Amino acid sequence: MQTDSRFVLKGAFLFFLIIFNGGWETFAQQRVSLRIKPAEVSSISDFSGFAPYFSEEMILSLQDIPFTYNRNFELIVHDGDVYAFSSCYLDVYRWEEKAWKNLYQFDNKGYTCGSEVFFYKEQLHLLGGYGFWNNHSDLLSFDEITGSWSLETIENQPMDYNSELIGIGETSAFVFLGIHHNPRLGIDNVFEDDGYMLDFESQTWSRLNFDGLLSLTPGKAEFLAQRGLGVDTENYFVINAFTSKTHILGMVLFDKKTLEFRFFKRDSPFDFFNFANWILVEGDQIKFLDNQNQTRTLDIAESYQQAEFVGKATIQGISVESNFLKNWEYVILIVSSIFASTALLFFLGIKLFPTQSQIFLDRFRLFKIQKEDSQKNEKEEAKKIWEKLLYLEGEILTTEQLDQVFQIDALPNADRRKVKRSRLIKEINRQSEEKWGYTLISRKRNPEDKRFFLFQINKQPNS
Repeated sequence: MQTDSRFVLKGAFLFFLIIFNGGWETFAQQRVSLRIKPAEVSSISDFSGFAPYFSEEMILSLQDIPFTYNRNFELIVHDGDVYAFSSCYLDVYRWEEKAWKNLYQFDNKGYTCGSEVFFYKEQLHLLGGYGFWNNHSDLLSFDEITGSWSLETIENQPMDYNSELIGIGETSAFVFLGIHHNPRLGIDNVFEDDGYMLDFESQTWSRLNFDGLLSLTPGKAEFLAQRGLGVDTENYFVINAFTSKTHILGMVLFDKKTLEFRFFKRDSPFDFFNFANWILVEGDQIKFLDNQNQTRTLDIAESYQQAEFVGKATIQGISVESNFLKNWEYVILIVSSIFASTALLFFLGIKLFPTQSQIFLDRFRLFKIQKEDSQKNEKEEAKKIWEKLLYLEGEILTTEQLDQVFQIDALPNADRRKVKRSRLIKEINRQSEEKWGYTLISRKRNPEDKRFFLFQINKQPNS
C-alpha cells in the first residue's frame, strides 16, 4: 500500500515541532509567520534562521511564484502545513510534494495589495488592502474545497479605508492609522489618527480611540509612527515610532488583550520593519536579518514588561446614522442615479416595446409566485428532514451522508447541492432553535483532512 508522502512529511514536521518546542500545546497555540522580500530570495545563503519551520527548498521555490514590485511574500504555518501568499494576488499556495501548489482555481489579481493574511477558525482569511485604485477593509474567506474566495458581510465597515498596520488577535482584528482613498469619489489619502477593531464573532466594526497618542503626521500626536509595515506577534502589535518632542527612536507596543500601549526605546537605529530582507515571527519573538547580515532576535513579551506605559485605546461603537451621514453625498448621488436610470429604461421599454414588456411582466409575476412556492416547500421539506435527524442525534455525518439524508445526492451539479444543503441546514437549525432552543446541525473540519467538513447532529441539551 502506498502512503501519501505529504502526510508522512506533515507527521514528521509535527513530531519535530512537538519535541523541540515544548509539546503539542505549545505548537498548537504558537503563531509562526515569515515575511520575505521576493527580490532578496535568490541572494539568501544562510537558511538556518528559518528552521525548523521553513526549509531551504521552500524558500528558494518562492522564486517560482509571481510577485508585485515592492511587495512581500507572506508565509504562515498552520496545523502542520505551510502556506504562502503573494501580495496583490488572490493565489493561495500550500507546500506539497516539494513544491508550492496553488489552491486558488481562478485567475484574478490586483485587489489584495497590502492585505493581512491569517487563519481564523481553521479557515484562511484576508483583511483589507488596496486595489482597483481605492482602499478597502473587506474581509475575505477562502474555501479550500472550491478554491475560491468569498466576501464576508460585516456591519459598520469603514468606507474606502485601509492600513498596512493590522494586528490579529484571538477574536478581533486591530487596524491602526488607516487611510481613506477613492479617487472616483474625490477622496485622496485622508489620514486618520485613530483606528478600528473588527470583532470576528459579531462581524462588527468598532472605532478605536487613541486619544492623540499616535499619528503619521509630524507634530500631531505624542508619537510619530513611521510609514511602512508593523510586525504582528502572538499577543502584541509592534509599531515603528519616534517620540514627537525628543525624537527618541523606539517601538510602540500594543497589547491585544488589555488594549494598552507601551513605548520601548531601541538601541539599534536599523529599521528592520522596512529594510530587513526577512522577518520571522514565532509566538512573541521577532527574528530578522540586519544590515550586517547578522540574525537578530527580539523578545516582544520581555520588551513589553520593560517598556513605559503611555496610553490605552478605548472602543467606541459606530452607529449606522454616523456612517450614513459621513458619506451622505455619495450615497444620495449613487441611489438617485440608479433610481433615475432604472425608471427611465423601464418607461422607454414599455413605450417602445409594449408586447415584449407585457411578456416580461408576466414572467416576473410567475417567477415571484414560483419563488414564494419554493420557499414554502423548502420549509416543509426542512421540517420533514428535521424529524428524521432527531433519530441521528449524536452521529457525525460526512457531506455525502448528509446529502443522502437531505435526498439531494442525485443532483448532478455540485454547486447546486452546496447551495441546497446550505439553505436546508439554515432552515433546519432555525426550526430547531425556535422549537427546542438549540442548533441541531453543527459543521466542523474533518481532523483527518482539513479540506473537508463533517456535520455533527447535536443532542438536545437536556436529553
